[in-house]
Amino acid sequence: MDWKDYEETIYYYLTWLYPEVQILYNQKIIGSLSGSNHQVDILVDKTIAGNPTRIIIDSESYKDVKIDTKDVESFVDLLKDCKAQYGLLTTTKGFTESAINIAYSRTDIDVDILDYETIKQSDGIGVIIQNGNCSALITAPFGWVIDKERNHPDFLAAIYQRDLNIKSAYEKREWIYVNIILKSETINSFDDFLLDQANHIKMEFPDSKIEYDTRNFDKVNKIIFREITNENKSHRAITGFIDFDDFIFYAALITPSEFFNKNIRKLEYIIDRTLPGGIM
Repeated sequence: MDWKDYEETIYYYLTWLYPEVQILYNQKIIGSLSGSNHQVDILVDKTIAGNPTRIIIDSESYKDVKIDTKDVESFVDLLKDCKAQYGLLTTTKGFTESAINIAYSRTDIDVDILDYETIKQSDGIGVIIQNGNCSALITAPFGWVIDKERNHPDFLAAIYQRDLNIKSAYEKREWIYVNIILKSETINSFDDFLLDQANHIKMEFPDSKIEYDTRNFDKVNKIIFREITNENKSHRAITGFIDFDDFIFYAALITPSEFFNKNIRKLEYIIDRTLPGGIM
């Protein structure tokens, strides 16, 4: 693999995920835990949805065999020592099933493994969803893909882990679904919509609690995060809403509680990146 082609491919991939990002190559980082001097292929430091974020990408393409669990465990140690929230291993030789399972099992750090050809294709990263005359451009967060091929009465697209499908993601209860609600005579404001939803939730789940949090993310539009809690502590349900001029966009995250800190970053990323209309 030509290193220049690799850099260009990674550059395109990262700038689609994180516009205006500064990509640094062949960086040295002193480990916060070990004090060791680490060499990383690609480094990105960026604020995402108001959170300082570090991304490290390392190529394992020099290896003649598939990435295995030892490679992943060593990479995770590197990420922790460098205080990175996201890490991507790239390969031209593939990876074992146990390696990807170890990568996805992390509750604190987002770790992914991608074949070089998959990165070049970049399938499912960004799509436009539409309801009537209103549309929104949404972007898949790190390690997840967008699925809008199935017609569903309650949402326009589903977003889930790359190696899953909608059925397996639903069964794991680890996914995000998105929708567009048109403003109308019955729901003509953001507050009306939130109140209407709260009334329906209370009717269906009388013992549930609803908490709201107003967010910013440097957008001019009003953003609200809502969490619904009940006696079931194994999973959490958080929805992010954006008040656009003619419609309300929302993305609802269902996640196991142990993966909350990792997956809430994915929801924040989606809300931060969503744009109204067909803007590309």
